Amino acid sequence: MSIIIKKELGYYDIKEETWECEQVFENIENAEKEEEFMNLLEEYQELMSGNSGEIPTIGELNNYIRFQTDEIYEYLGLNEDGEIEDEE
Repeated sequence: MSIIIKKELGYYDIKEETWECEQVFENIENAEKEEEFMNLLEEYQELMSGNSGEIPTIGELNNYIRFQTDEIYEYLGLNEDGEIEDEE
């Protein structure tokens, strides 16, 4: 038996609710990309919910942040080390 709770989370809420993602959040903050990151997560949520209306779980969100860092960094314009890419 379980209950389902729908909860709106901001950047710092997500940072607190996730685990083993500290380096990703540190890099995002160092690059001052928190707002862009939240835009990406909104897109992720829409993609995950599709037509079903299912909302991703905190575990799914955590796994996305933890294991899809390449995708996240690319979206934010960061290199593979999580630093702002040099413009040439």
